Amino acid sequence: MPPTDPLECKDPKQEQSVEQQPSEPVAEDSVRQTSRKNHTKVSLAGELGPSVVESLRERMIALSGEDKDIVIDCAKAEHLPASALQVLLAAQAALANGKRTVRIESESPRIRDYLNLAGLNGHFPPKAERARRKRCPRSAD
Repeated sequence: MPPTDPLECKDPKQEQSVEQQPSEPVAEDSVRQTSRKNHTKVSLAGELGPSVVESLRERMIALSGEDKDIVIDCAKAEHLPASALQVLLAAQAALANGKRTVRIESESPRIRDYLNLAGLNGHFPPKAERARRKRCPRSAD
């Protein structure tokens, strides 16, 4: 006679596949915010899954109302998915009207390569390029 308890009817393969799936990091652990005098630093850590990117989006919306630049610290981020880049580009566009900026700092070479491949070095230039731009600003035509 087959068991009547549904818990006894589990397929062992199904249980194993569920246990092997990594859980997504908690957004609060992956997106942290620190206020400074002239900017707000948003630190990203780990793998940025959908809930983390949503938390980043909400944070960018809230910060767009402040009168500070935003610095994205990627020192502990494994990578920046396209969805996170979309959030940062949208925030950058929103802040540009108020002459504020969003910049990426402490990125790994892997993240910098990804930004380069995505054609976003002009939007999020490396630190050396930002320093050069400060020393030699473009003249208005």
